Amino acid sequence: MRRLLYGVTVALALVLAGVGYSTRYTPDELSVLTYVWFAFPYLWLLVLVLCFVLILCRRVLRSIFCIVVLSLTVPKMLSVFSPIQTSVRKEVSSGRRLKVLTYNVCSFSMADLKENRNAALDTLASYFEREGADVICIQEGLTKKWLDKTLDGSERLRKVLDRYPHRVLSNTGRAGEHYVFSKYSVRKVSAADALGASDEGAKMRGVQVVDVSVPWGGSVRLFNCHLTSIGLSQNQISSVSEGGLNSQRAETLKSTLEKMMEAFRLREVDVRLLCKAISNTRGSVLVCGDFNDTPISYTYESVMDVRTADGLSLEDAFVGSGFGLGDTYRGNLPPIRIDYVFASEDLRLTSYVEHDCPTSDHCYVTAFVTTKE
Repeated sequence: MRRLLYGVTVALALVLAGVGYSTRYTPDELSVLTYVWFAFPYLWLLVLVLCFVLILCRRVLRSIFCIVVLSLTVPKMLSVFSPIQTSVRKEVSSGRRLKVLTYNVCSFSMADLKENRNAALDTLASYFEREGADVICIQEGLTKKWLDKTLDGSERLRKVLDRYPHRVLSNTGRAGEHYVFSKYSVRKVSAADALGASDEGAKMRGVQVVDVSVPWGGSVRLFNCHLTSIGLSQNQISSVSEGGLNSQRAETLKSTLEKMMEAFRLREVDVRLLCKAISNTRGSVLVCGDFNDTPISYTYESVMDVRTADGLSLEDAFVGSGFGLGDTYRGNLPPIRIDYVFASEDLRLTSYVEHDCPTSDHCYVTAFVTTKE
């Protein structure tokens, strides 16, 4: 029995190591293994429990391999679950900090918006007013005409957004529009300028690029992102999240997995262009939005590996300043974090918080950005 326990534990540890380091490969290179990325945190916890069982069974030497694998994959686990909030907001003058809010509003299509639209928009206004962010990044908004009509129907939301005189609305070729509302001046950057002359004519689907002036002087380049969504129907979500299997559910599950793989491949293209634009950028960088991928993915790995033109890497606001289990999607799925705030390493990210708001199937995320001086 103990040999069986040891064998199972080692086998799972090998799978864990493979999953943890497989994110460096594209979905096409991995194929079926791509689906296992979602299971990483649960697999890590299972190996941890089995490792403790081995130690309790006085098989300490046999547990060493598992301990090594767990140690090597701790950074991956910390991108999913943060046990300690090591970086909190310190007292910084308003002239030295920027509060960023990112929110996928799901085209304002939630049920409560349909049933009582103005009340729901007033609720959204109260959240924005409470946060008092300096920059609001919206994904999956609607057209400018619809936005103007919406503001006409919600005086409270209009008054809140009137505090943001600098606005950029972009059609990025992805569902809905991207908005940036800012208290500081903003300048829209074209895809050609962001990608460089070598990629003239290329389109950055789902990515809005703007330069935002910052209170401590100069500007930062902001990438407001909504990468390719899987776009699962409720039946397809149920086929993944519920147990049991019959012929109809098996067919639904098959179509779901095919749809997921297609989305993985499209996001590979999205993130390749995003990283190209980041690598062409000089100065400070902020990247935020809905990536539709978890921290255990090729998408996330690519963003964490990219370097700006000044050689700066990006840091994830959740890692260090977040707390608990990252969970920004409110749909009928296990907890997953798919909405992010990243900043180049010359900036400091603090006070990452996920906020539940009834006007979307996403939580909105806030974080403070300050200089490291």
